[in-house]
Amino acid sequence: MTKEDLPEARKSTQLATSPGVPSRSRGEYSRYWRRTSVALAEVRAKGYAVSDEDVTLGIAALGTPIFDHTGAIRAALSISGVRPAILGRDFGELCDLMIAEAGKVSALLGFGLDIAGSSATSS
Repeated sequence: MTKEDLPEARKSTQLATSPGVPSRSRGEYSRYWRRTSVALAEVRAKGYAVSDEDVTLGIAALGTPIFDHTGAIRAALSISGVRPAILGRDFGELCDLMIAEAGKVSALLGFGLDIAGSSATSS
């Protein structure tokens, strides 16, 4: 089972207990959940996430998920550096390389193989 397969209520519970989630006032939490859900859907569709000066001014990062034999995310591969080096002219090439390398590690963990009845598949 992957995160995408989790029922919405369970995803909501996991998100609500994550660090950095705002106070649980109904309106604030609902807005946060909608924004986060949209952002996560974009990350899933692209296969990578970008941090653009989210933590440190002038620093960017790129991250890709690593899946285990069940299709669950078990780790991530990331690179960071000065913003122009990560988000500059080689950005597309970096994304392709990161996705490919994370895919290799995932394969080593059995992702995409039918192991003991697992239905995990690579995308």
